[in-house]
Amino acid sequence: MPEAAVAEQLADVLFQIGRDQARKQLDKSALQWLDRAYDTLAGQDTAERAFDVTELRCCIMHSTVHILLKDRCEENFSRAWDIIHELEGATKNVVVVWLLKLEIHSIDQSAAHDYYEILIQIVRQIHLSDANMATIFHYVHELRKQSPRLAHTVLVTFISERLLAMEEIAWVEKTLITIVWNCTTSQDLEDTTGPLEELLDTVAAKTLSALGTSATHAAQIVCKHTSSHAQ
Repeated sequence: MPEAAVAEQLADVLFQIGRDQARKQLDKSALQWLDRAYDTLAGQDTAERAFDVTELRCCIMHSTVHILLKDRCEENFSRAWDIIHELEGATKNVVVVWLLKLEIHSIDQSAAHDYYEILIQIVRQIHLSDANMATIFHYVHELRKQSPRLAHTVLVTFISERLLAMEEIAWVEKTLITIVWNCTTSQDLEDTTGPLEELLDTVAAKTLSALGTSATHAAQIVCKHTSSHAQ
């Protein structure tokens, strides 16, 4: 068996041990095994194994960053950023890199705008599926903790630029309901009622299917909210 293939198999075994240690909350031991797995792949990017080696290396780096972020010390943050910057040059899967950056920015309360810039790229480019929709909404809610207004911008961009061109009415409804909820429960967004009504009109005009009960109820909430502010 070629040396590169042997190294890859060994690295995969070490990687699985590291993941098992992480599942057992043995983070220090997990990092040691992951570091061994990473070091085993050094110099193994041969032409015939380059893709497999790169994929395994990216998985190792991804797991390492997640463990580092569990202990919120400056040294771990610094190392996590170093790994992410290396990962950017090692993989074409930019979404993986973006998600790792979001994990770090979600810890830093002063990084709301950086968080927003990455999330905007994700909602504009990520392949849409039920699983990825759940991921998007998870990070939108995390952004809302720091800035309801930036979260609102992400959601409006998402529904306007991506969802209205699709036929997944359930995704449109979920996004619309979240927008209404965010606007009507955040004091920072009281000035968005007018634009929100315009958005509702646009959604109603462009969706081929009728909105469901929940989305209709959300629209009624907006109308009541508007009336109360007009009085």
